[in-house]
Amino acid sequence: MSLTGSILRRSQISGTFCMLTINSGVEDPHAVSSSHKATKPVNSALKPHVFVSYVHEDRQSVENLCVELKRYDISVWLDREKIRPGERWQVSIRRAIEDGAFFIACFSPSYNARGNSYMNVELTIAIDQLRSRPTDRAWFIPILFRGGVVPDRPIGGGETLRDIQWVDLGEDWDDGVRRILSVLRPEAPQAVLARPSQEVRIATLVILVADLVGTSALVERLGAEELRVIIDHVRNVVSDAVAEHRGEKVRLMGDSVLAAFPLAPDAIHCAQQIQDELSKSDLLAELSMRIGVAAGRVTRHDGGLLGDTLNIAARICSLANGGQILITESVRTLGVEQEIQLTEIGPARLKGISEPVHIYEVGRSKNM
Repeated sequence: MSLTGSILRRSQISGTFCMLTINSGVEDPHAVSSSHKATKPVNSALKPHVFVSYVHEDRQSVENLCVELKRYDISVWLDREKIRPGERWQVSIRRAIEDGAFFIACFSPSYNARGNSYMNVELTIAIDQLRSRPTDRAWFIPILFRGGVVPDRPIGGGETLRDIQWVDLGEDWDDGVRRILSVLRPEAPQAVLARPSQEVRIATLVILVADLVGTSALVERLGAEELRVIIDHVRNVVSDAVAEHRGEKVRLMGDSVLAAFPLAPDAIHCAQQIQDELSKSDLLAELSMRIGVAAGRVTRHDGGLLGDTLNIAARICSLANGGQILITESVRTLGVEQEIQLTEIGPARLKGISEPVHIYEVGRSKNM
């Protein structure tokens, strides 16, 4: 059976969520039965979307997948942006899954290692939906990140999730993305889905990840719109600093930013400028920025960046306190100017990274 089936037979083709809105002008061919429609009003203004279920540890891999899908007019819908303060989480999740044109479940070693997760709640809702949907149309698409395994969860009729054909992105990323797109966008020309080979370049880059701290508490007091004004101001500060220090702004992810630099001193000076500018702003009195910087081999492919260095920078960032800049030993060895004050923190175990990573804290610039 092809990948367009809903229950797809076993074949290894080579508690967080987001939704992906498919910007197609066609009516959703995967709508549920008329009896289901009768029990729930349909908002015709909503575009069909893809619900993506994953654990927080896989956020970077999911973001890479979203970058791929966005190239084909599939835009990302994130819970932190769309679920408004005061809304009931499970009600919003259930509505999003039920209204979804597709459900993508991302399985990885991080998921398998967890006992409890929000993803399990999402899977339970999705399996209930799967049982009520036609078996000759794809809706539930399992995907594997490297080392992931589809769980043996019953879906009814003597079948389990392992009886649905999955896509192994860890084995062949490009082929896996093409297979997913062939289901999400079957109306797209095959010439588009059969992407020509793109140039792949590997280089040593310095990756900076900056994350705004304190937004969750502030949104409850200020409201989403006022907080959006603050985040836009932060983005402008960060974008200006990245550009001034010859960096490349790679991704904006809600209240966090990822940027790449060819030289370590540029990345460090950028981080210092960001902290300096934000500390001067009265608008940000209740917020702070934490920054992690790592260096290493990065693969540049089709406009995106891939590699463990991105994950290490994100992990380092998550270890930092608000207002702090942390760098790895790899950044220090690439060259740190003598005027930069470093405080050794020591080795740290990072999730998903086999070897300990040595960390230093960067002092604030002398302009402060």
